Amino acid sequence: MAYTLREALKHRNVKDVRILVREASFYLGSLQTEIRIRLYIRPEDEQTLYYETSHHLKTPLHRDRVASGRNYGVSEAEAFHEAMTSLTDPYDDAVMSGHRPSEDWLVPNRFF
Repeated sequence: MAYTLREALKHRNVKDVRILVREASFYLGSLQTEIRIRLYIRPEDEQTLYYETSHHLKTPLHRDRVASGRNYGVSEAEAFHEAMTSLTDPYDDAVMSGHRPSEDWLVPNRFF
């Protein structure tokens, strides 16, 4: 029997299925901690790529901001771009405002 992805992963005792599509890693500016981005699809919505990052960024300018509200894209490129800019934009803002980058800006994502 040929199954669809949704059918193959469906079971009454299984919930919140995510399928890893791709992972990338990088270093942000002068920070020495490796940051990773993972892209996932969900069987019920194979067209949308959800992302998560290994760390969130919390700069002196963005003390209240730990995670961005949007965590998806309609293509791999868009999802990676959204993930990257959720980290690079606040980093650039803080550095351009005269703050020295600090490893303390990186907050590990406890769900990663």
